[in-house]
Amino acid sequence: MGEMGQLEALSYLPTDVQLMVLDYVGLYPDILALCLTSKSWNLIATKVLYKNIVLDIRTRNGQLSLFRQCLEVGAFRHLEYARNLSLLDVPIFECNKILPNKAPWIHGERDALLLQILQSFPSNKLITFRYLSQLDLDPSIINLLQKQQQSIVDFQLSHGNFQQLVTPMTRRVTAGVCGDGQKTFGLVELAQTLPRLEKFALLLPKELDVFLLEDYWSRCSYSTLFQNKQIVSRELMFDGYLPGGFVSAIPHIFNLSHITRLSLYADNFWYWKPLFSSPELRNLTHFDFHSPDSFDVRKSMDFEDLFTQNQNLQHLSLHMRFLKTVPLEPLLADDGSTMSSYIWPLCPRLKSLSLFDLWSVEKRVSYFPSMASLDAICDELGALEQFGLRVAEIGGCLLADAHDRQKYVLGQLKPIGKLKNLKMLHLYQDRLRIIDPDQPRRNVAAETQQLATMLFQWAHVLCPDLEVLVWGRFTETLDKDVYSLLEDQLEREGSLATNENVERVPQQYYVKQVTRLQGGATHVTAIPFSRRRIQNEFPDLDLLACDTSLGTLDRISRDIVY
Repeated sequence: MGEMGQLEALSYLPTDVQLMVLDYVGLYPDILALCLTSKSWNLIATKVLYKNIVLDIRTRNGQLSLFRQCLEVGAFRHLEYARNLSLLDVPIFECNKILPNKAPWIHGERDALLLQILQSFPSNKLITFRYLSQLDLDPSIINLLQKQQQSIVDFQLSHGNFQQLVTPMTRRVTAGVCGDGQKTFGLVELAQTLPRLEKFALLLPKELDVFLLEDYWSRCSYSTLFQNKQIVSRELMFDGYLPGGFVSAIPHIFNLSHITRLSLYADNFWYWKPLFSSPELRNLTHFDFHSPDSFDVRKSMDFEDLFTQNQNLQHLSLHMRFLKTVPLEPLLADDGSTMSSYIWPLCPRLKSLSLFDLWSVEKRVSYFPSMASLDAICDELGALEQFGLRVAEIGGCLLADAHDRQKYVLGQLKPIGKLKNLKMLHLYQDRLRIIDPDQPRRNVAAETQQLATMLFQWAHVLCPDLEVLVWGRFTETLDKDVYSLLEDQLEREGSLATNENVERVPQQYYVKQVTRLQGGATHVTAIPFSRRRIQNEFPDLDLLACDTSLGTLDRISRDIVY
């Protein structure tokens, strides 16, 4: 029986149980399909669909126009269920890759249609509003939201005057800076009007005039601007190139002692060094630093100071180039003493660790952590529950038999058998492989599932709590080793779409299933899961958020759609 048939068989369930079932369907396109194809589930699925509305607004003959047509024929009455509205102008919908070219918007047409649709919403229904685009959200739309949807407590606005949406109800803010007029980023208004936030995230696009911002923040008087009123937020995130003048102002703008999660997606490490040494930044439980900057011993010492100062830190995500240049295993100093690693201050309490050397994307033979470093991690970080890393698949060789690859990967992962509390493992493997075109095409998903089963079977006694394996990263990357093998074809065609030497390996999710057999024996297998279902069934495992193999807006959209 197919999935739709299984749902039809469950249609007799009480409404509250049906809602629980739909929580596990998860993906917005699947809920939409259920509304259109199942009469018995239509009513309850429609409520779920309109509670969380997600629209791809990129083209004039796409979802936005269809949604308007639905409202015109009576669907407007379902807007009473609306609580979350996401407008996505980013190419995150993978299914759209197979559709024909779509018509672009005529100037002003999209904003007029958005305004018309938003006017149909009952007042003060929306709790969350998201607009992710490289284009500004029209002021008339922001004015409408400000007047009619004062119930919004969580908004993500990549381009537009977000200050207008701030109210005493606001709890979560993701704001993009999009013009010279936002030199202060709206931070003054926030400091003066807002109570404590749960999250504040600031996005700075590459095209922003950072020199203007640098000049402004280097010369301004913090005491005059903020009058001793700081922004208080439990989570703080910065994404993009922030000028040093602004980074220096952060301790004056934000109350650092209240921050428990600090996430930085930045270019220049040295701008952030003064922040790391601030005595107020001492209550972190989560720290994420993702940067194309190069790692070295001096930077590791600054991180070590930050880790030592934050005794409650339990989650570390560190993605930089050349992480492999600073070993994680203890080393012998010239005087005969032992030098410990920069992450050892976290040893007794670290529960989640994500390490990714970005150089391995550029050069496939570069892997981190090394076997010695991995062995040291598994010896010292006994409390670790989530672990993200990249392992060698076949000693740097691009052509490999599936059996040989599985055997090699499992050999690389042997040290994790010492992590008795491990619950989730994420392997940041490539999504492209070079294969022999003369050999029969392989079932990639079946091969990965077989490897996952072998891993779960081997680890079942050693790491009994290990239940989740994620293979691969979310988006495709093309490292230099692959490029060198395909260079001639890429120069001719500029695409990998039809290359018979390339095998695509999508990101895959597996959960351990244990079956009790007669006689007391157990049978361990790996069953495929969706990203959303893992998030629903394992809410405490948040390692998936550390996969930043895509841009800022795409990353935010991924968490909405998938």
